[in-house]
Amino acid sequence: MAKLHARNREELLRLEKYVAVSVEDKDRIEWQRNTLVFMSDGNMLSKYDVRYLPSPHDMKGKVHSLGWKKKGKYTLSVEQNRERFTLAGWKEVT
Repeated sequence: MAKLHARNREELLRLEKYVAVSVEDKDRIEWQRNTLVFMSDGNMLSKYDVRYLPSPHDMKGKVHSLGWKKKGKYTLSVEQNRERFTLAGWKEVT
């Protein structure tokens, strides 16, 4: 699993996008979210979060994260990536 601040890296840009829940999962999942982070060392990291609906065993519902994964390296500038991803429906997190 990738650590966000390992080796003195910093976040330059954080984007998130809520994904539509599939028909098969509507009875179990409330929402799904993808998060994408651009780091100062040129790496892109992604994370996938899910919120499960309340059940008899868990009255509040559970939020589960699959953790940070290295998505790859980016070659465009942070500003170009910000523009490109916001046009594709991603929202910037401040």
